[in-house]
Amino acid sequence: MFRLLIAALFFLAPTLVVAAVFGDLSGVYGDPLHMDETCKSSPQHIVFSQNNQRGAVQVYSDQFGPDLYLATELAFDLLRTTPGGIEIIFDEEETHTAAGEPAVWEFRVLDDPNGYCWHRVDWPDKRCINTVNSCEGPMIS
Repeated sequence: MFRLLIAALFFLAPTLVVAAVFGDLSGVYGDPLHMDETCKSSPQHIVFSQNNQRGAVQVYSDQFGPDLYLATELAFDLLRTTPGGIEIIFDEEETHTAAGEPAVWEFRVLDDPNGYCWHRVDWPDKRCINTVNSCEGPMIS
């Protein structure tokens, strides 16, 4: 019986890890270093489809008044999960690798501070840009 339980946990563990990654990344983010990309004035909302095969980075803005509106939506396909996050390719990706292929990006989940950064898979492993922090308070609907 104990071996059956261990075997079940072994096979379920990848599913639980994948679910945790999507839970960790879903949410609202802001860039703490830029005045115009903050949680208040221009938050980024990361959303995933129900089956986690598609998603989008939705960027809101208060540029034209006090109410936030959806300024841009960058849709993407999920390629795979990684030990640190997920790899995606944006629809209509304009950035290319040295080999001429569309760039593949990784959302890297950060614990301290809670947020994520962007890593391109053809870059050196330690390179990660555009770190954003999770926003406190209610989500944008």
